[in-house]
Amino acid sequence: MLFRSADERAAGSASTGPLDLSGFTVVVPGRGAGHRLLEILIDRTAAISRPLVPPRIVTLGALPESLYRPARPLADASTETLCWMAALAAATPADRDLVAPGLVEAEEAPAPGALLDAARGLGSLHRELAASALSISSVATLGEEAIPAFGDHARWEALSRVEEAYLAEIDGLGFWDRQTARRVAAERGEVDHDGRIVLLATVDVDPLQRRLLGGVRGRIDALVALPPGIGDDPERCFDDFGCIVTEAWEGRPLPVPLGKVVVVDDAEGEAEEVVSWIAGRPTLSPDEITVAVPDAALVPVLEQRFAERGLATRFAAGRPCTRSSPWQTLDAIFTWLRRREFRSEEH
Repeated sequence: MLFRSADERAAGSASTGPLDLSGFTVVVPGRGAGHRLLEILIDRTAAISRPLVPPRIVTLGALPESLYRPARPLADASTETLCWMAALAAATPADRDLVAPGLVEAEEAPAPGALLDAARGLGSLHRELAASALSISSVATLGEEAIPAFGDHARWEALSRVEEAYLAEIDGLGFWDRQTARRVAAERGEVDHDGRIVLLATVDVDPLQRRLLGGVRGRIDALVALPPGIGDDPERCFDDFGCIVTEAWEGRPLPVPLGKVVVVDDAEGEAEEVVSWIAGRPTLSPDEITVAVPDAALVPVLEQRFAERGLATRFAAGRPCTRSSPWQTLDAIFTWLRRREFRSEEH
């Protein structure tokens, strides 16, 4: 769709003028896909000797902030984590024990490392619930309504109090919690976007993102990679946002010959099969090879096997700082200081 629109604009405009795609917002599943898309667009316009005004390319996770205007600056991830830590540290011992059992052992105050781990866990829970347009404080009420014998009320009430303290910490710094800002924008109909949006292979649009997209005044196109030979009415396999409709795939033939499927026992076996397959095809250039993994935890295993074969790799998501040597060293030091032992399984 994007390339066809580019061709139409090229045919209908002056042959020496720029090819202007600035009216498009292209949503991609990850930064690697966005970089590759931009490369393709540059190559395509270079082939017809035209300057390019590229579209705005954003990841699905960053899309919401393209659709509304926050009333206040949004807190970054580090600020959010620190505010969760402050909220936990200020909580009563009873609430802390319900929210993060074992956080306080013999000490009167929780250890910084344990507090950080608990804060990250709460932040992850907060984000997951926000994706469904929920807050922690709403779960206790909804749980009692949906499950008559809901027995975890006390814990969710404690979580709710910690969440309130976290939001107060964010507010006191003059920021707004990102997840709350998104939910409020959806509830109040504050979406302000009238440009054209292209959802490119975004098969995991969460409920909150759907509500925000529903307020867009402009056109939304969803592009998916639909394999041939999957039966009648293939358009039923995806919804209006390009997400997979599970029921529509039941009973459909998948164009994957059984002879192409290799069964292995573990992650090491998976990595070995992938590396052997690629090593046996020396005519393929690196930019023709993409290895998709179902779990990011497999990436280090794959990278190690590739390195043993002398094959260079690049993780599209980038190397996280937690895997850098300085981080690993400091993590080992602080782990030893906290526990007086080494986590030999991780270092």
